Amino acid sequence: IDNTKMSLPDVNPIQAWTGKATIGGSDVGKTLTFDVTFARSQSEAIKSLSGTPDPWTIWVGALTAAGKFALVFDDDTQQNNYIQGSGPIVDFKWTRGTGVSTVGLEVHMQECWYTKALVVPFGKSYVTNEVDYTTIANSTDATTSGTGGSVAKVTLTNGTSGEVYV
Repeated sequence: IDNTKMSLPDVNPIQAWTGKATIGGSDVGKTLTFDVTFARSQSEAIKSLSGTPDPWTIWVGALTAAGKFALVFDDDTQQNNYIQGSGPIVDFKWTRGTGVSTVGLEVHMQECWYTKALVVPFGKSYVTNEVDYTTIANSTDATTSGTGGSVAKVTLTNGTSGEVYV
């Protein structure tokens, strides 16, 4: 007979990720899903007769960001953003933990242009608003000094103090 006792690790359980969405500066607590894809239009190694096997340079095309999010439909705000072509500021932020153990991810899109906004009245017991979007490069998302251009600003946080890398 083995009298081995079970031992548990000294790892404390932590809460699940919590998310927050803001569109046009207003909290949107009815967000169901969010997805973003960052892509380069093209990339190519440019070879030349330089006497070395290394490429002369590596060309990368423009960075794009596009995706989709879904909300519980309870007003026409997002439909109006689509119809009027207003391109609101959109932020999605996730955090986990508290104090020095806080980790997080934030996606900030200064110019988020809706390419489609569908009201879906079937399939669930409530109505949803599914929004497809693409972003426009702008200087606000690029750097704190407002130079250059970027389609979005992604910020990772952790409990370690130090430099901020964007």
